[in-house]
Amino acid sequence: AALHGKARRLTLREASAMHLEYSADLLSIGRYETAWRAILPELGDLFLDEVHDGTIQPYIRKRMATGIAAGTANNEIATISRVLRLASRKWRDEFNNPYLTIEPAQLTRVKGPKRAPRPLERSEQARLLSELPPHLRAVASFALQTGARSQEILGATWDQVVYHPDLDAEILLLPADRSKNGQPRVILLNSIARQIIREQYGQNDVYVFPSPKGGKIRRTVDTAWRSAAKRAGLTGVRFHDLRHTVGFELRSISCPTDDIAAILGHKVKGMTMHYSAPTCRNLLDWLEKKTKADPSAAIAKGFADNVVSIHTRLNEQKRNDRVEREIDTAGISAC
Repeated sequence: AALHGKARRLTLREASAMHLEYSADLLSIGRYETAWRAILPELGDLFLDEVHDGTIQPYIRKRMATGIAAGTANNEIATISRVLRLASRKWRDEFNNPYLTIEPAQLTRVKGPKRAPRPLERSEQARLLSELPPHLRAVASFALQTGARSQEILGATWDQVVYHPDLDAEILLLPADRSKNGQPRVILLNSIARQIIREQYGQNDVYVFPSPKGGKIRRTVDTAWRSAAKRAGLTGVRFHDLRHTVGFELRSISCPTDDIAAILGHKVKGMTMHYSAPTCRNLLDWLEKKTKADPSAAIAKGFADNVVSIHTRLNEQKRNDRVEREIDTAGISAC
């Protein structure tokens, strides 16, 4: 029941704007933006209390007829479901009324096969990188070296580039609230990844991989990505396939499964995420081994051996008095 006056009804269009603002700092923001772009032209004028299988399923059937994967449809359903829960249990209007005063509808998910991983061969990587615009080329090249998730890369800030004294190398250290698993996440950087970061230095004061306009890149798979993939003869390739590619390449050089999981930041039951310096060095060595004849190395072409290290350059610019921190304080014992 309304606490004061009559509860205001929201449309999905209004709720989507609130949702995107509410989720702006989440790693999943790019996925939400993609979902709403598809949903709103068809369902934007529906009031939240009108959202149920009867009104949603015709839209889902229409979407599936276009050839989208079940996972894509389920992401859109999950996005709508999340808004219903927030409107019912968390969001309040100016009179402290929930925007949805009925129990949120349980929306039926689509059943279907999961899309098979699509690792890219070296020649395909080279074609894709050559067609991407510079800002996405840097992001994709970094992903092919580290296996990092798209939002981990797009949200990476300069204060997360940390010098690890035991490795004598930089790492990307994500706090728990920027990690998918809710734990501090270490992204190890091989020599090419570090050179890619050097290329980015000076482009933006906050983001390591900024957009051409200077802010944060909102999503990787946009029109520019799809056009580049099409020109490269790789229509349908997703950014996440770059992550699969790193896993595939590590397996091809006999990297142990647990080491691959650690490098990719998978949360594996029964597996500790606290690594000693020797273990970190072992993982970094695997990432170095996979760089042989790597097309991503083209990004680093032209950098001489005497390039000043990242942490020294940051110090020169007074970004930090010293770009190193005690890893233990982030919840990770030695890495």
